[in-house]
Amino acid sequence: MNDFSAVPRLSNIQTEASFKAAKHLGSIAEASALCAHLTVTAPSLRDVAHGLLSSRLQGLVEYPNPDILFLNTRGSKGSIARSMSLTDGLLHALIHGTSTFEKHDVAVYVHHDSVRDAHLIASFTVEDALQLFNELVQVLPTAYTTSLVEFWTSDIDIAAHPSENNHQPRARHVTLTDLRGRLLTHEAALNNRLKTLDLDASGRLNAIVTGASTAGVYSLSLTLPEGTSVALHSVFVATQLVEKVDVLTPDQEVGAAFLYTPARGLEVFDSLAQLNESVVQLLANPDEQAFLLQNLLLADRDGLDDNAAAIAGMTPCYNRLDDPLLIAHTQGIRDKQSADFNHVLTLAQRTKEEMPAFLAQVKKIQCLDYCDHALWHRFEEHCADARQKRFPDWLKDADDWKKDSYQVFETQHHEYEQAADQLLGTLGSLKSYSVWAIDQYVRQHLGYSVDPQQIFITLPDEFPTQAGTFKTVYKKSLLEFVMEGLPFTDVRLRPSVEVPARSEHPAWTYDFADKLVAELDVRINFGQAVRALYQQPEMQRALLHVRDSAITLSAWAAKLQGHLLDRSEELIRTLSSDNVKPGYLLSIGHVTLNGSSVRLKDLIVFHEVRDADEHYVLYAPGAPGGRDMFEFSSWRSLSFEIGGWTKTAAGAQYLVDQVPLLSRAETSVFISSITHLPSKWQPLSVRFMPGKGKNYEANLLELVNHKVDVHVADNDVITPADSKQGTYAHRRSMVVLESRITEINKAFLAITKLRSFQQIAHDEIKRVINNWLRQNGVNERIDPDTVYVDVHGKPRLELPNLGPDSPFPTLTRLAMDGYSGNYKFHQDAVLYSSIGQDLSGLPTEVIDRTLRVLSLGERYMKMLEVEYLDKKHQYYKRRRALYAVRQHCELRHAIMSEYLRGRLTQTQYQWLVHLVVSLGASGLADEPKNAALIKNSSVNAWYLEGRLVEGVYLFKNSNNADPDFELLYTPNAPDGLLFRTNAELISSALAPGMADYYYDRVRYKHQPVINAYFASLKNTPPVAGMSFKFEFNPADQIKTLERLYDDMIQRMIQDIDDQTESTDERIGQYTYIAVKWTGTILLLPFPGASVAWGLLHSGISFQRGLIAYLDGDRATAFPLFVGAAIGVVSGADGIRSITVGSPTVGRLIANWAWVKTKPFLVQHFTIGSIDTTPVLTSYTRLN
Repeated sequence: MNDFSAVPRLSNIQTEASFKAAKHLGSIAEASALCAHLTVTAPSLRDVAHGLLSSRLQGLVEYPNPDILFLNTRGSKGSIARSMSLTDGLLHALIHGTSTFEKHDVAVYVHHDSVRDAHLIASFTVEDALQLFNELVQVLPTAYTTSLVEFWTSDIDIAAHPSENNHQPRARHVTLTDLRGRLLTHEAALNNRLKTLDLDASGRLNAIVTGASTAGVYSLSLTLPEGTSVALHSVFVATQLVEKVDVLTPDQEVGAAFLYTPARGLEVFDSLAQLNESVVQLLANPDEQAFLLQNLLLADRDGLDDNAAAIAGMTPCYNRLDDPLLIAHTQGIRDKQSADFNHVLTLAQRTKEEMPAFLAQVKKIQCLDYCDHALWHRFEEHCADARQKRFPDWLKDADDWKKDSYQVFETQHHEYEQAADQLLGTLGSLKSYSVWAIDQYVRQHLGYSVDPQQIFITLPDEFPTQAGTFKTVYKKSLLEFVMEGLPFTDVRLRPSVEVPARSEHPAWTYDFADKLVAELDVRINFGQAVRALYQQPEMQRALLHVRDSAITLSAWAAKLQGHLLDRSEELIRTLSSDNVKPGYLLSIGHVTLNGSSVRLKDLIVFHEVRDADEHYVLYAPGAPGGRDMFEFSSWRSLSFEIGGWTKTAAGAQYLVDQVPLLSRAETSVFISSITHLPSKWQPLSVRFMPGKGKNYEANLLELVNHKVDVHVADNDVITPADSKQGTYAHRRSMVVLESRITEINKAFLAITKLRSFQQIAHDEIKRVINNWLRQNGVNERIDPDTVYVDVHGKPRLELPNLGPDSPFPTLTRLAMDGYSGNYKFHQDAVLYSSIGQDLSGLPTEVIDRTLRVLSLGERYMKMLEVEYLDKKHQYYKRRRALYAVRQHCELRHAIMSEYLRGRLTQTQYQWLVHLVVSLGASGLADEPKNAALIKNSSVNAWYLEGRLVEGVYLFKNSNNADPDFELLYTPNAPDGLLFRTNAELISSALAPGMADYYYDRVRYKHQPVINAYFASLKNTPPVAGMSFKFEFNPADQIKTLERLYDDMIQRMIQDIDDQTESTDERIGQYTYIAVKWTGTILLLPFPGASVAWGLLHSGISFQRGLIAYLDGDRATAFPLFVGAAIGVVSGADGIRSITVGSPTVGRLIANWAWVKTKPFLVQHFTIGSIDTTPVLTSYTRLN
């Protein structure tokens, strides 16, 4: 459950109230994440120490960087007894003084592990360093607090509200105040108690929150039993009626009273006495008091944590506040930050605290850690409230003890997931591994740490084209180049490295960076490390626990939903405990497909035999239809359940995805044959293979290890750059090609201001529909990417498939296709929202009427004619040249990809490369030239059933009968094969998406022929050994890549000029050509049309591990709701514009929520009472 992939299943069926709640939750998450982001760049104590030292070292040493100057103590025989950078030395002196430093055999060096004279700084001695420390420790504390003041008053460019399209940078403290105001606005919308306030109280509250009124606002302090008063910073009380007094007492009549705390937001009470009693109860509750006491200065809180009597005896005191509430809140945070730093420093100096512990405390103060925890507490409270109100019925209506058992199982599952995540460590992602590897390398060679995202490498590049020399510059961070690879470059173009001043070192040259990237070679080493980790018994056991707890959770949820009867749930529980009764035969095992040994990797079967009575339970996580658990009385019924999945595209794809990549072509043929002729599915089309282990644990471990093996093997197939067949030089060549393709696309876009057809369709249908809604008084606004339409008017489905393979088109898709009588748009057409939005205010007849008049395809084609078909256009020659070079790079990239995958031999590789080079436009000066190698060889356009397939080319040696030298190039094919032999063409013909692939690449009027061909192929599926002659026309041989552009444009004109008779046909033709030529064939590099729903989550940097055990996601209610809330803020109309304009904001929200989700899921929840009925706290005996 390491993502929110199951969110749509919950949000599909949410009511309008749920959607609005999710929108408010999303806005709360966004504002909270931005509050946390404000402190990300806050100066650290180390930063300030570094800055002070750097300024004083100017002129004293050649490189005044205290991080690369070390106090090294010589040990015996030239060894090093101790090493400390000058920055760390100053921090050490701040706490422990300089008297603790050694002075004998100590000198200053430029390397952390050397006492060689070559690395000695003779002009700067240890005495000089200690004198400098003595001077700077006097000013460092003040310098740090001053830096905090400057930090808060510096400007930051963040919009506090989505409506601020043209916001100006503002001081951080002002932005924080505004964000807190936004938080309160959305919290008020979720607070039922606030909704009941009368107009006077509501108006008064609004004046307080906006700062329009400061009267009747009070700070809250606590008086200890002995009379000492301590202030709660950023905690305030406001009253409905204004009393002009300096101090309030609880017995005063002030109307409604409002309490504001960072952890609980705004609370409303009927009276001040009621509010006062609530504060007293909070102080008396050990589980709740921390959220109040954390607002004390650390100096005031010291000694209280262990004095329960003193805390319980505190009395609240209310003193008049003269500043607006939220401004006072921000100022209180700042005051506490400075005071807390001075306190922990004084305490550390007195106790001689260890440096790591001291710096950890300062870090928490620097980042306002207590505020971040308070924000999360508020968010989880809102989510918990929403969760209990909007439980799915199967959980909401369950008995309390069943709810509590569900909670236990859910918590256990997430705890096991967290344990597995921790074992992954730096191997959780390529990025985290790369950061760790860079740090280790730099520490080993230079002796200090750097931020690899702040070091930039600049690589100039230039290559010839028919339109002149193409010049560009690749500039990325060191981290990006380490992860993606460093392209080859001509050193004469002077590549360079930019290192921040605080990280400067004489060794930071391009040669050093080049060597670092080469020696780390992280893509290879990361893959090997991951493989090694998954072979470790500890990791295997962690994954075993994850799978076992997921089964437990899913089984219990299935029982509550009525998907499993008691017998099935008992079967799983009995098997997992190895407690088999006499006369029972129980087993657990996997499923194989079509009489082969190929497993369906996720499917697990539990089998029970009692005399002649059989019973089966099938666990199929992620199966189509919304269920994970199924029960059957016979294998026949189980088999036909699986076979029934082939009736839908989603189900067929699910089965194909269950087998290893290398087995999918064969599996696709089988599944396609079943789709066409369901009667071919037989009971033994799938077989049950019981585990051979001695107990449940051994059998489940074997199933887990198999899934790991499949994943690792698949990863080798889909990441050719990691293949053992290729060298590092090959991988660098791949990066060159990828970099050039990217830059060529940018250049192409720079001279082409057109938007993609999808984007135009999206924006136009959105504009028209939302204008209609606005004019008709409907407040909702829709995003056409999230609205799905069943144009046939079938009964509404409770759980429709609204994923990428949905049978229903989106509004954007309908707008692209244009109106057509073939749609038969039913008067009772059904609208679905993938985000749970209420669409009742949008009549389907409005959509129908709009589609009839848009005709976007024709309008778009007229634009394309003007822009691309005119050879006199100022950019025609440059586009032609760029297209040719890009085509060359893509061909070379495809050849190398297949070679690195092991799908091409060295001979085939050389032959293909020379053939592509012969077409020109390479942009490379040192291309291989061997005419003999490609004699009688050619690159040709390819025909299927006599119809030319655009963009698919046949590489052929006419004098060589070897089928390995007759290869079909199929770019972007859905099955991932870039070059295929005749035999592979046949075997892959019925793979998912391949029929559409060829269909989309023939001329509009030829599509029926291709459609009929694949229909015939499904009737008579290909068999092993079958082949046919590749079709090509010698007249269509491709001579040059520049000419290819001209030929394709001419065919595009011809396609447009084909005469059509009906309106439907004309609309369909224009739409098809607009989509096919711009996206499929010419591959115009348009940016994405919109941010797809859920896309945000794919970029979460904290997603852990390569194996996503999503088992049980649909059984886990809470992550679904949290996911919906976070999804709304990134995808819903209105807020969506923020992430489109600045994707960073979306990532901030996701990262903030993601990093806190795990702790949230395992605490703070009480669903029901367990006073009378014991909870099922144990399901298996695994340990």
